[in-house]
Amino acid sequence: MRRVMRNISSRRRAGQALIESCLVVALISLILFGLFQVAQLYSARQILQHAALAGARARVVGFNAFVVHKAVRVATIPHAGRMLEPVLERQADGGRWRAWTPGQAWDLALRARPATPQTALEQARIPLYLGAAHWGDLPGILDYADWDTVRIARWVEGEAAVEITVRQDLPLRLPFRAAFYAHEQAPLEGAARLENHFPLYLQ
Repeated sequence: MRRVMRNISSRRRAGQALIESCLVVALISLILFGLFQVAQLYSARQILQHAALAGARARVVGFNAFVVHKAVRVATIPHAGRMLEPVLERQADGGRWRAWTPGQAWDLALRARPATPQTALEQARIPLYLGAAHWGDLPGILDYADWDTVRIARWVEGEAAVEITVRQDLPLRLPFRAAFYAHEQAPLEGAARLENHFPLYLQ
């Protein structure tokens, strides 16, 4: 009888330990997702600061609003979401990598440039995007899913300085984001102020 009671007691303890472990793992996962979301928001804010600075720099040397708009958008590429245009066609290697030994694959990885096909495509398209002459040409050259969430919210230009504020309603896509933030988008802002130089250039 005592042996049966001990077995039941040990099973209960094992079940209790399993449930407690599951709760702890769930709580830790939730905290990690929250930290990832905070890191994403922080990096997005830094990118918006850079975009505002790029726009202000373009204006203080005399570029028009169209060029300023393009400079701001290009500066926000790291947080612009999925690339929509041009469509990146993935090319298969025919399974050659399966024939390599781990040492050969490692040597190739060490010699290769750390770039993806998308990086090469973006680097080729960004100069075309910046050199486009009309608004209608831009979406066909380069476009991203979240570029429509980026806008120049404030532009103050005087003889002494140019101030530009860039805002983005950043879509939150990480799992469990509703546990930390009630909305689907986070409004972020970056601002920059530079001395106005283009009147001196014109003189």
